Amino acid sequence: MATNSADDLIFGSGYTPTAAWPRMGASPIPTRAVVAETLTTGGGVRTMTAAEAVAGTIWLLNVDDAQTVTLPTAALLNAAIPGVCAGAVVEMDFINIGDTTLTIAVGTGGTLVAGNSKSTVATVAAAASKKIYLRVTAVKLINGSDAYMVLSLGSVAASVA
Repeated sequence: MATNSADDLIFGSGYTPTAAWPRMGASPIPTRAVVAETLTTGGGVRTMTAAEAVAGTIWLLNVDDAQTVTLPTAALLNAAIPGVCAGAVVEMDFINIGDTTLTIAVGTGGTLVAGNSKSTVATVAAAASKKIYLRVTAVKLINGSDAYMVLSLGSVAASVA
């Protein structure tokens, strides 16, 4: 007669009866924060917090007037990443649902790499999106300064039917 031990379960010891799926009980489902805002001239520049950056935030922005989102400083970004080391990467998405261009500016200690040139700003056209990665390139405790590089996959425009 079966003893109902973990070895006797059809799906193995990872089976969770409440979820009714094998090996899903201990696997977290990733979540991402969403910031939904309308950016206008009256609101001024929107400065991203380090916590928003580290959360891999999806930025759903209605850009009514040409406006800027400034990324956090390298010092704040590095302080927000537990056990930070050079090579750590944070990913985020910008979706511009407005009718005007969004500018993404790097914070102090950041460098934007677009193609083969270096700049301090990137843009997201109206009705387009852009995925960016913030890659830590230096940590103060090791290198004497904090720094990151912004890498972009480019913009994706919305299709018009």
